[in-house]
Amino acid sequence: MPQPTNNTRFRNIDRLEAKNMKEGLKDYPVIVLVGARRTGKSTLCDVTYPGYDKYLFTMDEDISEVKAGPKRYFAKMRDTKSNGIVIDEIQNVKELIPCIAYDMEMNPDDNFKFILSGSDYKGILDAIGDALGGKTRVVNMVPLTYHEIKDYVGKAEMNELLLRGGYPRMWNGSFSGTPDRYMTDIVTTQVEKDFRRICTPAEFQQVRAVMRVMANSVGSEMNFDSISRNLGIKRDVLMNWVFHLEAIGVVFSLPRYDRTSEKTETYPKKFYYYDTGMLCHLRGVTTIRELVSSDETYGKVFENYVISEVKKQVLIENSSVELFYGKGSYKVGDKIHNGELDLVAKKGERLIAFDAKKTSKQNSGLEDNVKHAKEILEAKYDVPGFVVYGGEMKKEPNPRYVNMETLLKKTKQKSMEHGL
Repeated sequence: MPQPTNNTRFRNIDRLEAKNMKEGLKDYPVIVLVGARRTGKSTLCDVTYPGYDKYLFTMDEDISEVKAGPKRYFAKMRDTKSNGIVIDEIQNVKELIPCIAYDMEMNPDDNFKFILSGSDYKGILDAIGDALGGKTRVVNMVPLTYHEIKDYVGKAEMNELLLRGGYPRMWNGSFSGTPDRYMTDIVTTQVEKDFRRICTPAEFQQVRAVMRVMANSVGSEMNFDSISRNLGIKRDVLMNWVFHLEAIGVVFSLPRYDRTSEKTETYPKKFYYYDTGMLCHLRGVTTIRELVSSDETYGKVFENYVISEVKKQVLIENSSVELFYGKGSYKVGDKIHNGELDLVAKKGERLIAFDAKKTSKQNSGLEDNVKHAKEILEAKYDVPGFVVYGGEMKKEPNPRYVNMETLLKKTKQKSMEHGL
């Protein structure tokens, strides 16, 4: 049986998810902390609940011991003087979940708490199912956000944010190598540990190939048939791998906005990476010079950064704001133009649209799509549209341009509710 762990190093980045965990335990006996590997779940548990016993299940012998006798194993864990237990990598020992449910049923007035942490979002929630229904608060752990990095290091240049991404070790001084070197380790870990349950080791290289193709397709509608043919992977296998990348917090999808919602599921989706450091690595970008030397690459990485920051904010806030991309047409004079919107945020009947542009200046001529957002989306009401750019706001800003600070303010749930 593994001894409780306690990670005490490099815990000095304040995480927004800590507030969600503390608030959740006021009303729920179980917190489920889910997110990609190495986003800081274990450290967050150590910092937030230093008095809890902590168990990490990554070793095969420990996992086998649980599977051989989950009730007996759980009884040893529960025999503690602490107020709670953290079970890290819970997806490897799902047999403990019925034991937790039974313990709470037998001790309804007990204030004992359980923190279940892991990387397989869908697998964990499926295992919890009805057993812990109504007794859990799910907290999503994502790579560091724009605000977390800014609060920790002060001002960071946009190019550095794009290349480094948001994995904590890229910022807290605990890794001295290059971002590309670290991402090589991250991708290897995620593929070999998170995919071993759904594919063979011989298929790991194909999984990496899929990740590279997805990285090079960021901002484009996903064509499963084309990728399947080009990589020689069966379509159903490819889709299973892509959806698993979503489940383990590596990528996320944006559906196309449809006013009637009737065609949303039939339209192709766009996929983005939660972390632009990983995106750069998979696209073969290892330095800032390489990043800025290609307009196409820089534009796609910046677009991914903008959209992923809003996505992370939605998850951390546990917000009901929905995110889409937009596609349609608009008319100027007698001419019909095709238009796309990188990001459409929806709260109730309210829509707000954004286009991400790599420029650091407020250039005219980049606003056509956002000016015609209502027509592109076939919306009932006016749709405010903005260009997100990488520069600072001017004293007399063009009202169509917003920087990262303003973007994140406008897409907060309260702002969407009140039209701010």
